[in-house]
Amino acid sequence: MGAIVLTLRFSTSWLVWTVMVIAMLAVFGRHHPSTFDEDVPLDRTRMALALAALVVFVLCFTTAPIQPLDLIGR
Repeated sequence: MGAIVLTLRFSTSWLVWTVMVIAMLAVFGRHHPSTFDEDVPLDRTRMALALAALVVFVLCFTTAPIQPLDLIGR
């Protein structure tokens, strides 16, 4: 939680995400509920989809968040 709030010192565009994370933590708590079939391993198709999702995340990740005020020319 502290790390999320600390990001606000670097960029104010993190404000929305910080509020959303704090709200979700307050409503749902820290622990994720277990799945129905936790003991069943993933098959090859789901592993390939997980790998594809990881590749998309790595390709789309940016360390410098988009500044909304810069987009409107302010």
